[in-house]
Amino acid sequence: MRLVVAAAILATATGWVPQVRAQIPATIPDRPQSGATYDPYGRWELRAPEDRPVETTRLLRVEDGTPFYEKGDYDSPAVESRLLPIIKGSNLPAGAGPKSPYLPGTNLRFAYHYLIDFWRAWPQAKVRGAAGESRTAAGAVAQRLSRAAVFADPGLPKAAVDTLFAQADALYQAVLKMPALQRAQGMALRGSVWMTRRKDIAGVEVYSFRLVIGAPALHLATPGAKQGSDGRWHVPEQGHNAGIAITSNIPLRGGPAWGRYHGTQVAFLPDFAALVVAGDRPTHVSEFRGGGGKQVENPRFFDPARPKTDIQILTVEPGASSPIEARLAHQGSLSPDTIYGRLIAASFLPDWRPLVDRLNSPGAPRAQ
Repeated sequence: MRLVVAAAILATATGWVPQVRAQIPATIPDRPQSGATYDPYGRWELRAPEDRPVETTRLLRVEDGTPFYEKGDYDSPAVESRLLPIIKGSNLPAGAGPKSPYLPGTNLRFAYHYLIDFWRAWPQAKVRGAAGESRTAAGAVAQRLSRAAVFADPGLPKAAVDTLFAQADALYQAVLKMPALQRAQGMALRGSVWMTRRKDIAGVEVYSFRLVIGAPALHLATPGAKQGSDGRWHVPEQGHNAGIAITSNIPLRGGPAWGRYHGTQVAFLPDFAALVVAGDRPTHVSEFRGGGGKQVENPRFFDPARPKTDIQILTVEPGASSPIEARLAHQGSLSPDTIYGRLIAASFLPDWRPLVDRLNSPGAPRAQ
């Protein structure tokens, strides 16, 4: 009881809240009780409580593919955007923050739902603002990865470098299919790739890439910003930007998948990430040979019989430009048309598993 009171006092005084990780169930039942499709590598609770219906602000009109809702009762970036239905008497969009939907079969809320759902429903939505503003200007988008932005560990075979580059470029193209990223209002997009060797605990070696898609914000008054012949703006390298990190063949050290969202497994690394496990080996196993105990990283996850470039596991992780921005996303206060809001949607809208299967197919480039 004293610990609970102390935690409440700390939260009130500092704004600190326990990490979402604290929601992880202590045990994993044999199967979910809710009737959801069973994922043997997921986290399942006994049942998922249901939220009651709520009254929200009305959609007033749609302008150039962009919704415009009634003003909510209180202020937040999400409310002020007028892009979302807001729960009456609050500053919370429907299906956001503490009202986020549960991952099927669990009691774990998926806080990114309202952002992904917006861009699924309104793919042609635009960033509102006056012409000539930095937030509405179109930024330059690199349509393909550049070999000049590849950083490979010395000694990696050329065939492996070529294969990893082709895989990373295919995944980059999948991200760019989102119309809002092609328009790139208020941001630029470019990718870099790092390549290395990795091993599981048993010592099985594979080749891995990390594709980082940087999305620096446009500031047209910044020295060095210039407009290309196509009308799009180029900006110089900046400090920390929002982005997406897509990583192949990295052991999943944050625990098993939490569940599934629209068929995509969700991991926590240390924030929500899309996950693909392209093999028949679990990412985690019981710590005791006879079963029981906690789930630990599978020491023999990588299959030595497969080509080293095969994508046996893939994570897609959107990253915020600041801790404040990350907190707003979880609270339900982030506007969908922010750079980070668009990148979150771009991380979860693609159907990653078929693409990974195609990159692993016998006809695709592969290397040992």
